[in-house]
Formats: sequence, structure tokens, C-alpha cells
Amino acid sequence: MCNPRRPSRFWVTLLDQTQLKLPEVIAALSLATDLANDNPPETTLRICYIALEIAREAGLRPRELEDLYYGALLRFIGCTAYAHEEAVAMGDDVAARHSLARVDVSRPSRVLGTALRSSKGKSKPAVLWNFLTQSGTMFSNFTAANCEVACMLGQKIGMPEGVLRVLEQIHERWDGKGGPSRVRGNALLASVRILHVANTAEIIRQAAGTDAACAVIQDRSGEQFDPDVCKGFLRIGRDLLHSMETVSVWDEVIRRAPRSESSPGGARLRKIAEAFGSFVDLKSVYTAGRSLNISNTVERAAQWMGLKDTEDLVIASLLADIGMVSVPTNLLEKKGKLNPSEWERVRLHTYYTERILTRSPVLARIAPIAGAHHERLDASGYHRGSSGPSIPQGGKLLAAADLYHALLERRSYRAPVAPSSAAQMLREEVARGRIDRTCADAVLAVTNHTAISSSPGAESTSTLSPRECEVLTLLASGFSNKEIGAKLNISHRTVQHHVEHIYGKISVSTRAAATLYAVQNGFLRA
Repeated sequence: MCNPRRPSRFWVTLLDQTQLKLPEVIAALSLATDLANDNPPETTLRICYIALEIAREAGLRPRELEDLYYGALLRFIGCTAYAHEEAVAMGDDVAARHSLARVDVSRPSRVLGTALRSSKGKSKPAVLWNFLTQSGTMFSNFTAANCEVACMLGQKIGMPEGVLRVLEQIHERWDGKGGPSRVRGNALLASVRILHVANTAEIIRQAAGTDAACAVIQDRSGEQFDPDVCKGFLRIGRDLLHSMETVSVWDEVIRRAPRSESSPGGARLRKIAEAFGSFVDLKSVYTAGRSLNISNTVERAAQWMGLKDTEDLVIASLLADIGMVSVPTNLLEKKGKLNPSEWERVRLHTYYTERILTRSPVLARIAPIAGAHHERLDASGYHRGSSGPSIPQGGKLLAAADLYHALLERRSYRAPVAPSSAAQMLREEVARGRIDRTCADAVLAVTNHTAISSSPGAESTSTLSPRECEVLTLLASGFSNKEIGAKLNISHRTVQHHVEHIYGKISVSTRAAATLYAVQNGFLRA
């Protein structure tokens, strides 16, 4: 893996000129978390705005307000951590999260009814069976994975300890029936208790209106929610929720941002992009580490080509697939051919990527590059169907790197392609007039046609044994314990022991967090 380059003078100058503050970057990227939950655009921003209004009424201290602010914007950054398991249990994970967000999880009959009504791509008997046999462990695993990954990504971004503590408690409840730690009552942070009310109020308002939202907050007072926070909300809630129809939430959230934040330099912005790239990659067991692998190749290829301002290309490549969170995981992992409507959902991800990045002044300039990574010179690509000169040079390079790495990755319907074969297929795309020849040459030159490292995690500072490194690499690549055992010629029970030891050594408790650890420590480098 290449070491991050020092930002060029041109990059720093652009940042200084835009005077971009950190909240504008995080606010723009929060739109991706809305997509991942099938929520209307700016849902996360509205939750943040409502929470800040409740907090002002409650008299929170400045430090608590800052923790609440970023905790609200990053509220859903761990929501892809359990997407694979949700898809296996319920089909369309995006639709399931959207529907279940409105339900009181302490009432199993309502959870089951909602799960059955919202199931897509999975038969209702299968959903019922999964609920009856796995519901207890599913909820605890879901909350653990979400919170664990949210904290890891928040730490990657550079959030302070207070924000990380908020992210640890996003699925807890006032009555102790949440997860993963069953924290209850005043042991919950004040900012978390406020965020819980704000989140549910906005989700219910969208589904059923202001009156219904206020009624739900009243009904769950003393159970899911702190009764004092509920009282504070109900004093202002009706007018506050009605204002959602007219207020510019973006402007209000940016205006209320913590004043201490300065413009994120190139290194900070890269960390943010890496975190949100991992947020996307965790959605499927077939894409772990994808954004980092592609960005590393793009950076080296751009340098090989003598391009200037490679940092723009790196950020674009890390965020190119951010719109992919709108696609249900069961489609990404489908073994058969996608039908036309399913394929259209996949094709739209580049459009969403471009729209999300356009919202931030500094990210807007990389939006055309990121949005062009599936365009082709002969106009056969998407989403614009651009051709030749109308595709940015950075987009052409990203398209070549994206295709090369896609071929190296395992899919539900095929094994990974050997590097030499991937190189040949890339050359064939050049010959067909679809991929730029110079960009393809650069990608192939810097990859040297090498295979995936035979010594996974060799640069990691962990204390894992060679066998544990092998197990972690396969686990992070989406293989089950049974499949890992077959590949390594060891028993299922031995694999489970290895997994338990790995979790203990790297201080995680979920597959998603272990996968993120593997990505960040070089186990999945290509």
C-alpha cells in the first residue's frame, strides 16, 4: 500500500480559498447515510436540527452540543455493518431498515409484523422462520456491529472522545432494552437521550405527520425515551416539526456548527474519505477493502502518468461508490442475473454519488470524476452515457482501475479472476474502444500484474499468528466458518476457536468490525 502523499500546494490553496469547514464535508456525506436507510435526502440533517433545538431548550453545555452535533450527523455511519446478515434474513436490507426504524423494538409482535410486510426478495415463511429462530441474537449482533463500526469510523475521521461515546450508545434505550450494552436511565449521555427523541420524531413525522410523531414520543416516554427530554420536546415539538416544511435545514445545520472547527487539510479530508469509503465497502462481503485498493492504484497510476493534483483523484476514488449504499445488499450478492429494474438500481449509484458530492464546495469539484467511473469512451457506460472527450481524464483513469479491481474480486456468481487474466480483459476493453489506452497502461504498469499478497497482514502490527492471519483474511472476504475450514483443511470448531482468539486480540466482537480491522491493517491489499 502506498503511503499517503503530502498534499500538493495546489490542493492546500484550494482548501484555503474555499474556507471549507469540517461540518460541510460531514453534512454532505451524511446524505449517503440517508440513502442507506431509504430515507428522504437531508433526513440526518433534520434529525440534527431537531436535536439541537431540543438541546437548546434543555440548556446543554457547549461541549455536549458539539458531541451531539457530530453524533447526529454520524448517527448512521455504522448502518452498513450488518447489511449482509440483514439481507440474508429479510431480503432487501435497505427497505427493512427503513421500515423497522419506526417500530418500538421492545414489542416483538410489531417488529415481526413490520418485517413481514416490508420483506422484499425473501419469502414471508423464510422471514418468519429467521425471526423465530434468530431474533434474539440478530438484535444484539445488529446493535453491536453498528455501534462498533460507527466508533471505528468516527475514530478514523478524527472525532473526539465525546462523539465516539455518543456513537457507542445510539441503539441504547432509557429503559435498558436497547443494545449492545443495555445502558439505561441517566447512565445514557444527555446528548444521546436527546438524539433518540429527535431521531424518532423525524422518522415518524415523515411517515405519518407531526401529530403522529408527537403522539409516539408521548407514548414511549419513560420506556424508550427519557421522560424529561420528552416533556421538553413536546413543549416545542409541534411548531418545530411543522417548521421542517419551510426551513433550509442545510443552512441551519451549517450555521449552528461548532465554531472551533477549522478547514480539514488534505490529510484530514483523506481520512474522512477513507472512512466513508469503508462505510460503503462493508455493505457486502464481496467488497471489503475495495475503495482503498482502487485509490492506491489510482494514486500510483496518476503519478506514473505525471498527472498533477493526485489528491483530488484519490478522494474521488475513495468516494466513487458512495451512492452504492442505495442498492439493496441482496442485489449486490445475487447469484443470478439482475433483471432490468434491479440493474437500473445499480446504475443509479453513480448519479447519487455525484449529487452527494456536489453539496460540499470542496467535494463538488471531484464529483464529475467520481460520477464518471462507469462511463466508457464509446458512450456505452452510465449514468450519463458520456463519450470520449466529454469524460474527465480522472474519470477515465478511475474507470480503468475500477474495472481491473472488480475483476480481481470474488462475486457470488464467479470466483476472482487471476491478475494476468484481469490484465488481458482490461486490454480487450481498450481494443474495443471502451477504456482509455493510456489510463489502462498506467494501471497495469503500477500493478505489475501481481496476485493478491500471499502473506496477508504482513505489515500489520497485530499479534496474530500466521494461521489467524489466514482465517481473518478469509473471514473478511465473506467466507463462512465452514468454508474457511474447507479451504484451510481444518475443522469448523477449530475455525471458531481461531475467530474467537482473533476477536480477542484485535478487541472487536463482530464480523463487520473484524473486516474493517482487516481492511485498515492491510490484510486485503491487492
